[in-house]
Amino acid sequence: MKQYDRGLSYILDSLEYSIRTKSDNGMLPCMGIFEQFRQYSSSEETQKLYNEFIRDVQKLSVYAWSPQV
Repeated sequence: MKQYDRGLSYILDSLEYSIRTKSDNGMLPCMGIFEQFRQYSSSEETQKLYNEFIRDVQKLSVYAWSPQV
């Protein structure tokens, strides 16, 4: 299980960086890989952090589609 947790941690690091740089090309693959291996996460903290990042991605998505005034 430790190997999965380490891998998911790396994915979350990449997702966080992609959010900071507003890189759709980085966010989407990270989210897909995390979802593929989510069931192997033994850490509640990992799940919580991922959910926070998803909220950040959703915020970016809302702002990207907002009309410019």
